[in-house]
Amino acid sequence: MTLIEIVVVSTCAFMFEWGAPPDPTVVSEESMRTIRMCVGGLALCLATSQGTGSAALNYVHYPVKVAFKSSKLVPTMIFGILLTRKTFSFLEYGAALLMCCSLAGLSLADRRASSDEEAENLPLGVMLLMTAVFADALVPNLQEKCLKELKYPVGRMIVYSNAGCAALVLLYCSATGELTMALKWCASNTEGSAFLFLQACTSYMGLRCYLVVVKELSGVAGGVTTSLRK
Repeated sequence: MTLIEIVVVSTCAFMFEWGAPPDPTVVSEESMRTIRMCVGGLALCLATSQGTGSAALNYVHYPVKVAFKSSKLVPTMIFGILLTRKTFSFLEYGAALLMCCSLAGLSLADRRASSDEEAENLPLGVMLLMTAVFADALVPNLQEKCLKELKYPVGRMIVYSNAGCAALVLLYCSATGELTMALKWCASNTEGSAFLFLQACTSYMGLRCYLVVVKELSGVAGGVTTSLRK
C-alpha cells in the first residue's frame, strides 16, 4: 500500500508539475549540492517514517500510533530551531510539553489495558514510533529549506524525494518477501487495487495542499495542520 501510494504520488507530480529545471541565476551550483543532500534526506526520512510506523502496529494499538504521529510537532520545533533557525515563545513550548504529557498518559493507559504479552512488546512499539516521529519531523523542515530557502521547484522535489523513497521501500519489500504477496493480492483483488490507486491520488492532492502551507508559512505550520486532521 505504501509503495503504491509513493509511486502514484511521484507519477502525478511528474505528469502535472515537473516543469522547467531550476533557474541557474536563482539556484547556484553550491545550492544544488545542498538541495541534493536535502532531497536525499527527504527520501530516507520518508522511507524510515513509513516503515517504522507500519512495523510498530505489530506491537501497539492504532490509537497509540495516531497519538505519537500527532505529537511530531515537538521534534518538528526542535529541528526547526536547528535547520531553519526558528524561534518559539514560552507559550508554544508549554503547549508542546502538555502534548508530551498527554502522550505519556495514553501510552500508560494502553499498557494497563493490554494483555501481559502485549505489555511486554509495548516498549519496542514505542521505540519504533519514536523513530517514525523523529523521521517524520525532519520532513517538513527539509521541505521548507528546499522550497523557501533554496527556491527549488516543488514538482521536482516531490518526484525525486518520493522516487528515492519508493526505491528504498521496494528494496525492503523485496528482501522481506512482502512484494510477492502484495502483487498476488493486487492480482486477485482488482477492486481493492482500484481503491488503493484512488487513495494514492487523493494523497497527492493532500500533499500538494500541505506543501503550500509549508512554503507560504513554515514546516511547523505544516506539522500543526497534519496533526489537526487526526
